[in-house]
Amino acid sequence: MLKRRKVIVKKKIDYEALLKKYMRFLLVFTISLFIVSRFINPKLAIFLFVTTAFNAMLQKFILKTGVPADFELSTFATIIATMGFGLKMGLLVAILSKFIAMVATAYMIADHFFMMFTYIMAAILTSIFISISPGIDPLTLGLTIVIMNNALMFFMSAKIMRLDITSNLSYTLTNFFFNLVVFSVFIRGIHGLIIG
Repeated sequence: MLKRRKVIVKKKIDYEALLKKYMRFLLVFTISLFIVSRFINPKLAIFLFVTTAFNAMLQKFILKTGVPADFELSTFATIIATMGFGLKMGLLVAILSKFIAMVATAYMIADHFFMMFTYIMAAILTSIFISISPGIDPLTLGLTIVIMNNALMFFMSAKIMRLDITSNLSYTLTNFFFNLVVFSVFIRGIHGLIIG
């Protein structure tokens, strides 16, 4: 008996359109970076753009795959910005890093505003901790705030949003372990690069 051979049709990629799309993005990115760097520190501007772009990609990945996870760089970006440039810049990064990701993915739910609240809390807590202990280790500070924010988000998800325990644990634990890796691997290097 003869078996039918499967015919795989490959989708033709329009490289010219793809190049134009990325060239437009690069142009908008460069102009935006130039404008923003006139008002805030250029290092902070680049850091904000990079973390926001990655945040949007992580959000798109979660939406596309449907994975019950909370991968984000807003906490990391907020803590670095607050340590290096003060509370006002930390609050700016806390709000923009999440808001721009929501706009970029065209996905906005109430949960995102609770998350934004935890990033604002991260900026405030960072400011408090560095005023109490100016030489605090960035990794210790970051992980302390991640634990506090995850506890706060778990509580808000359970009590206010009535999220079931399985989903709540899934989001909380994936966020904790993702941030644990990000902070453990990158915090000291980025801290030294951005803050000096």
